[in-house]
Amino acid sequence: MHNNRILIDLPEFIETPRLKLQMPCADFGKKLHDAICDGYDDYVKWLNWPMNPPTPGMVEEDCRKHHADFILRDFIRYLIIDKSTNDVVGRCAFVASQALWKIPQFGIAYFVRRSQRSKGYASEAAHAMTALAFQILKAKKVEIHCDAENIASAKVPQKLGFKLECTQRGGWPRHDGELAELQIYSIFSERDLLDWNETLYLMKSPTNHSRLMQSIENVRKSKAQERDLGSVPKPHITQDHSPSSRGLTTGSITEYMDPVVKPRDDGVILINRQEKDLIDENNQG
Repeated sequence: MHNNRILIDLPEFIETPRLKLQMPCADFGKKLHDAICDGYDDYVKWLNWPMNPPTPGMVEEDCRKHHADFILRDFIRYLIIDKSTNDVVGRCAFVASQALWKIPQFGIAYFVRRSQRSKGYASEAAHAMTALAFQILKAKKVEIHCDAENIASAKVPQKLGFKLECTQRGGWPRHDGELAELQIYSIFSERDLLDWNETLYLMKSPTNHSRLMQSIENVRKSKAQERDLGSVPKPHITQDHSPSSRGLTTGSITEYMDPVVKPRDDGVILINRQEKDLIDENNQG
Protein backbone atom coordinates (compact mmCIF):
# COMPACT_ATOMS: atom_id res chain seq x y z
CA MET A 1 0.00 0.00 0.00
CA HIS A 2 1.13 3.58 -0.66
CA ASN A 3 3.03 5.15 2.24
CA ASN A 4 1.00 8.35 1.88
CA ARG A 5 -2.63 7.42 2.38
CA ILE A 6 -3.84 10.65 0.73
CA LEU A 7 -2.43 9.29 -2.53
CA ILE A 8 -4.42 6.05 -2.33
CA ASP A 9 -6.82 5.91 -5.27
CA LEU A 10 -10.00 5.44 -3.25
CA PRO A 11 -13.31 5.23 -5.16
CA GLU A 12 -15.77 8.06 -4.67
CA PHE A 13 -18.69 5.69 -5.15
CA ILE A 14 -19.20 1.93 -5.03
CA GLU A 15 -22.06 0.15 -6.78
CA THR A 16 -23.49 -3.10 -5.47
CA PRO A 17 -26.48 -4.98 -6.90
CA ARG A 18 -29.03 -2.76 -5.12
CA LEU A 19 -27.03 0.08 -3.60
CA LYS A 20 -24.69 2.91 -4.41
CA LEU A 21 -22.21 3.89 -1.71
CA GLN A 22 -21.49 7.56 -2.30
CA MET A 23 -18.74 9.75 -0.84
CA PRO A 24 -20.38 12.54 1.23
CA CYS A 25 -20.42 15.92 -0.48
CA ALA A 26 -22.48 19.08 -0.85
CA ASP A 27 -26.25 18.91 -1.42
CA PHE A 28 -26.76 15.53 0.29
CA GLY A 29 -27.69 17.13 3.62
CA LYS A 30 -31.48 17.00 3.20
CA LYS A 31 -31.59 13.36 2.12
CA LEU A 32 -29.17 12.27 4.84
CA HIS A 33 -31.11 14.28 7.42
CA ASP A 34 -34.28 12.37 6.48
CA ALA A 35 -32.44 9.08 6.99
CA ILE A 36 -31.00 10.18 10.34
CA CYS A 37 -34.41 11.27 11.69
CA ASP A 38 -35.99 7.95 10.64
CA GLY A 39 -35.25 5.97 13.82
CA TYR A 40 -33.09 8.56 15.59
CA ASP A 41 -33.88 7.18 19.04
CA ASP A 42 -32.15 3.93 18.06
CA TYR A 43 -28.95 5.81 17.26
CA VAL A 44 -29.13 7.53 20.64
CA LYS A 45 -29.52 4.14 22.32
CA TRP A 46 -26.92 2.11 20.41
CA LEU A 47 -24.48 4.70 19.05
CA ASN A 48 -24.62 7.24 21.89
CA TRP A 49 -25.63 10.09 19.58
CA PRO A 50 -26.80 13.41 21.14
CA MET A 51 -30.34 13.37 22.49
CA ASN A 52 -31.54 16.07 20.09
CA PRO A 53 -31.39 15.33 16.34
CA PRO A 54 -29.43 17.71 14.11
CA THR A 55 -31.06 20.24 11.78
CA PRO A 56 -30.89 19.85 7.98
CA GLY A 57 -28.36 22.69 7.89
CA MET A 58 -26.14 20.93 10.40
CA VAL A 59 -26.21 17.70 8.39
CA GLU A 60 -25.41 19.61 5.17
CA GLU A 61 -22.42 21.19 6.93
CA ASP A 62 -21.33 17.73 8.11
CA CYS A 63 -21.56 16.36 4.54
CA ARG A 64 -19.14 19.02 3.37
CA LYS A 65 -16.77 18.42 6.28
CA HIS A 66 -16.97 14.67 5.69
CA HIS A 67 -16.04 15.28 2.05
CA ALA A 68 -12.81 16.87 3.28
CA ASP A 69 -12.24 14.00 5.73
CA PHE A 70 -12.66 11.57 2.84
CA ILE A 71 -10.10 13.33 0.64
CA LEU A 72 -7.59 13.45 3.51
CA ARG A 73 -8.44 9.81 4.40
CA ASP A 74 -8.93 10.95 8.02
CA PHE A 75 -12.41 9.39 8.23
CA ILE A 76 -13.73 7.41 5.24
CA ARG A 77 -17.52 7.53 5.08
CA TYR A 78 -20.02 6.52 2.39
CA LEU A 79 -23.70 7.36 2.13
CA ILE A 80 -25.84 4.28 1.44
CA ILE A 81 -28.20 5.05 -1.46
CA ASP A 82 -30.99 2.85 -2.81
CA LYS A 83 -30.37 2.75 -6.57
CA SER A 84 -34.05 2.18 -7.36
CA THR A 85 -35.24 5.34 -5.57
CA ASN A 86 -32.03 7.38 -5.19
CA ASP A 87 -32.93 7.86 -1.51
CA VAL A 88 -30.30 7.82 1.22
CA VAL A 89 -31.07 4.81 3.41
CA GLY A 90 -28.09 5.06 5.75
CA ARG A 91 -24.36 5.51 6.06
CA CYS A 92 -21.31 3.29 6.48
CA ALA A 93 -17.69 4.08 7.30
CA PHE A 94 -14.23 2.97 8.24
CA VAL A 95 -14.18 4.36 11.78
CA ALA A 96 -11.25 6.73 12.28
CA SER A 97 -10.49 5.51 15.81
CA GLN A 98 -10.30 1.89 14.58
CA ALA A 99 -8.12 2.57 11.51
CA LEU A 100 -4.56 1.32 11.96
CA TRP A 101 -2.91 2.30 8.68
CA LYS A 102 0.50 0.81 9.49
CA ILE A 103 -0.92 -2.74 9.63
CA PRO A 104 -3.31 -1.90 7.82
CA GLN A 105 -6.49 -2.72 9.77
CA PHE A 106 -9.95 -1.14 9.66
CA GLY A 107 -13.26 -1.20 11.53
CA ILE A 108 -16.61 -0.90 9.76
CA ALA A 109 -19.61 0.97 11.18
CA TYR A 110 -23.07 1.41 9.66
CA PHE A 111 -26.62 2.53 10.27
CA VAL A 112 -29.78 2.05 8.19
CA ARG A 113 -32.93 4.13 8.60
CA ARG A 114 -35.74 2.38 10.45
CA SER A 115 -38.17 2.22 7.49
CA GLN A 116 -35.58 0.41 5.34
CA ARG A 117 -34.34 -2.20 7.79
CA SER A 118 -34.71 -5.99 7.44
CA LYS A 119 -33.87 -5.75 3.72
CA GLY A 120 -30.22 -6.72 3.98
CA TYR A 121 -28.94 -3.23 3.15
CA ALA A 122 -26.48 -3.13 6.06
CA SER A 123 -25.07 -6.54 5.09
CA GLU A 124 -24.78 -5.53 1.43
CA ALA A 125 -22.98 -2.30 2.32
CA ALA A 126 -20.69 -3.97 4.88
CA HIS A 127 -19.84 -6.66 2.32
CA ALA A 128 -18.73 -3.97 -0.17
CA MET A 129 -16.74 -2.15 2.52
CA THR A 130 -14.96 -5.37 3.50
CA ALA A 131 -14.07 -6.09 -0.12
CA LEU A 132 -12.82 -2.50 -0.45
CA ALA A 133 -10.65 -2.89 2.65
CA PHE A 134 -9.00 -6.09 1.45
CA GLN A 135 -8.66 -5.29 -2.23
CA ILE A 136 -7.94 -1.55 -2.37
CA LEU A 137 -6.57 -0.77 1.10
CA LYS A 138 -4.77 -4.15 1.37
CA ALA A 139 -6.12 -4.73 4.87
CA LYS A 140 -4.82 -7.63 6.93
CA LYS A 141 -7.75 -7.48 9.33
CA VAL A 142 -11.25 -5.97 9.34
CA GLU A 143 -13.43 -5.58 12.44
CA ILE A 144 -17.06 -4.78 13.24
CA HIS A 145 -17.94 -3.68 16.80
CA CYS A 146 -21.48 -4.22 18.10
CA ASP A 147 -23.30 -3.66 21.37
CA ALA A 148 -24.00 -7.18 22.66
CA GLU A 149 -27.67 -6.31 23.14
CA ASN A 150 -28.08 -4.98 19.60
CA ILE A 151 -28.99 -8.35 18.10
CA ALA A 152 -29.96 -6.97 14.68
CA SER A 153 -26.63 -5.21 14.21
CA ALA A 154 -24.63 -8.27 15.30
CA LYS A 155 -26.31 -10.37 12.62
CA VAL A 156 -24.45 -8.40 9.93
CA PRO A 157 -20.89 -9.61 10.74
CA GLN A 158 -22.20 -13.09 11.52
CA LYS A 159 -23.88 -13.26 8.12
CA LEU A 160 -20.71 -12.14 6.33
CA GLY A 161 -18.40 -14.70 7.94
CA PHE A 162 -16.82 -12.51 10.62
CA LYS A 163 -16.02 -14.42 13.81
CA LEU A 164 -16.58 -13.22 17.36
CA GLU A 165 -13.08 -12.47 18.61
CA CYS A 166 -13.88 -11.14 22.08
CA THR A 167 -16.50 -9.48 24.28
CA GLN A 168 -15.38 -6.40 26.19
CA ARG A 169 -17.14 -4.75 29.10
CA GLY A 170 -16.75 -1.02 29.01
CA GLY A 171 -14.99 1.04 26.41
CA TRP A 172 -18.27 2.27 24.92
CA PRO A 173 -20.67 4.46 26.94
CA ARG A 174 -24.45 4.40 26.57
CA HIS A 175 -26.68 7.44 26.73
CA ASP A 176 -27.92 6.33 30.18
CA GLY A 177 -24.38 6.41 31.57
CA GLU A 178 -23.97 2.63 31.73
CA LEU A 179 -21.10 0.90 29.95
CA ALA A 180 -22.00 -1.28 27.01
CA GLU A 181 -20.83 -4.86 26.55
CA LEU A 182 -18.99 -4.62 23.26
CA GLN A 183 -18.66 -7.56 20.88
CA ILE A 184 -15.75 -7.43 18.43
CA TYR A 185 -16.11 -9.46 15.25
CA SER A 186 -13.15 -9.87 12.92
CA ILE A 187 -12.13 -11.34 9.58
CA PHE A 188 -8.58 -11.79 8.33
CA SER A 189 -8.98 -12.79 4.70
CA GLU A 190 -11.32 -12.04 1.85
CA ARG A 191 -11.50 -15.78 1.25
CA ASP A 192 -13.58 -16.05 4.42
CA LEU A 193 -16.05 -13.35 3.35
CA LEU A 194 -19.52 -14.79 2.73
CA ASP A 195 -22.10 -13.58 0.24
CA TRP A 196 -24.52 -11.17 1.94
CA ASN A 197 -27.38 -12.66 -0.12
CA GLU A 198 -26.78 -16.38 0.47
CA THR A 199 -29.12 -18.20 2.84
CA LEU A 200 -27.04 -20.13 5.37
CA TYR A 201 -28.07 -22.83 7.79
CA LEU A 202 -26.60 -23.45 11.22
CA MET A 203 -26.42 -27.05 12.45
CA LYS A 204 -24.41 -29.08 14.89
CA SER A 205 -21.68 -31.21 13.37
CA PRO A 206 -23.27 -34.69 13.04
CA THR A 207 -20.53 -36.94 14.43
CA ASN A 208 -22.53 -40.04 13.42
CA HIS A 209 -22.44 -38.86 9.82
CA SER A 210 -18.66 -38.63 9.55
CA ARG A 211 -18.58 -40.06 6.04
CA LEU A 212 -21.06 -37.48 4.80
CA MET A 213 -19.22 -34.64 6.49
CA GLN A 214 -15.94 -35.86 5.00
CA SER A 215 -17.58 -35.76 1.59
CA ILE A 216 -18.69 -32.15 2.14
CA GLU A 217 -15.21 -31.23 3.36
CA ASN A 218 -13.69 -32.79 0.24
CA VAL A 219 -15.97 -30.64 -1.90
CA ARG A 220 -14.90 -27.57 0.03
CA LYS A 221 -11.20 -28.36 -0.37
CA SER A 222 -11.70 -28.99 -4.07
CA LYS A 223 -13.41 -25.61 -4.47
CA ALA A 224 -10.61 -23.88 -2.56
CA GLN A 225 -7.95 -25.54 -4.75
CA GLU A 226 -9.81 -24.54 -7.93
CA ARG A 227 -10.02 -20.96 -6.67
CA ASP A 228 -6.30 -20.86 -5.81
CA LEU A 229 -5.49 -22.13 -9.32
CA GLY A 230 -7.63 -19.43 -10.83
CA SER A 231 -10.44 -21.59 -12.27
CA VAL A 232 -13.01 -20.21 -9.81
CA PRO A 233 -13.30 -16.38 -9.87
CA LYS A 234 -12.75 -14.64 -6.55
CA PRO A 235 -15.15 -11.97 -5.30
CA HIS A 236 -13.79 -8.89 -7.02
CA ILE A 237 -14.23 -5.22 -7.49
CA THR A 238 -13.27 -3.22 -10.54
CA GLN A 239 -12.30 0.42 -10.65
CA ASP A 240 -12.59 2.82 -13.56
CA HIS A 241 -9.69 5.27 -13.51
CA SER A 242 -11.00 7.48 -16.33
CA PRO A 243 -11.57 11.18 -15.48
CA SER A 244 -15.32 10.80 -16.09
CA SER A 245 -15.75 7.96 -13.61
CA ARG A 246 -14.26 7.79 -10.12
CA GLY A 247 -16.24 4.83 -8.90
CA LEU A 248 -16.08 1.14 -8.24
CA THR A 249 -18.46 -1.76 -8.72
CA THR A 250 -18.67 -5.12 -6.99
CA GLY A 251 -20.21 -6.68 -10.09
CA SER A 252 -22.62 -9.53 -9.48
CA ILE A 253 -21.72 -10.58 -5.97
CA THR A 254 -23.75 -13.79 -6.09
CA GLU A 255 -22.02 -14.85 -9.31
CA TYR A 256 -18.52 -14.46 -7.94
CA MET A 257 -18.92 -15.67 -4.37
CA ASP A 258 -17.70 -19.17 -3.56
CA PRO A 259 -20.87 -21.08 -2.53
CA VAL A 260 -18.98 -23.24 -0.03
CA VAL A 261 -18.70 -22.25 3.64
CA LYS A 262 -16.04 -23.28 6.11
CA PRO A 263 -16.97 -25.02 9.39
CA ARG A 264 -16.89 -22.89 12.52
CA ASP A 265 -14.73 -23.65 15.55
CA ASP A 266 -17.50 -23.95 18.14
CA GLY A 267 -18.97 -27.37 17.27
CA VAL A 268 -21.41 -26.12 14.65
CA ILE A 269 -21.12 -25.64 10.91
CA LEU A 270 -22.56 -23.13 8.48
CA ILE A 271 -23.84 -24.81 5.35
CA ASN A 272 -25.42 -23.49 2.18
CA ARG A 273 -28.52 -24.76 0.37
CA GLN A 274 -26.56 -27.24 -1.76
CA GLU A 275 -25.00 -28.85 1.29
CA LYS A 276 -28.27 -28.84 3.25
CA ASP A 277 -29.99 -30.70 0.41
CA LEU A 278 -27.17 -33.26 0.45
CA ILE A 279 -27.56 -33.84 4.19
CA ASP A 280 -31.38 -34.03 3.96
CA GLU A 281 -31.10 -36.56 1.14
CA ASN A 282 -28.72 -38.66 3.24
CA ASN A 283 -31.07 -38.56 6.25
CA GLN A 284 -33.97 -39.76 4.14
CA GLY A 285 -31.94 -42.64 2.67
